[in-house]
Amino acid sequence: MAPHKWTTPEQEALLLSMMPEYRKYMPSKNYSEFWPKINHKFFAQWPVHKHVFPEVANEEDLNDKQNEDVKKAMKQQKQVCTHWH
Repeated sequence: MAPHKWTTPEQEALLLSMMPEYRKYMPSKNYSEFWPKINHKFFAQWPVHKHVFPEVANEEDLNDKQNEDVKKAMKQQKQVCTHWH
């Protein structure tokens, strides 16, 4: 049985669309310019706060504790994005 994917089909499509650019960085193994691009595209479409606190429509409406939780979740999600392929 195949392992469970953490991405939705739409998220996987976005990540796969970035593979040609990812491959450009492979020879140098310096992805420092690539990760911000993929993170920006991914989080623009799927904001972390909406996953963590779906009842909060606007990120500006989060309280301090919620903001901390979102920061932790975003850090984890960025880590997952760097190992998805």
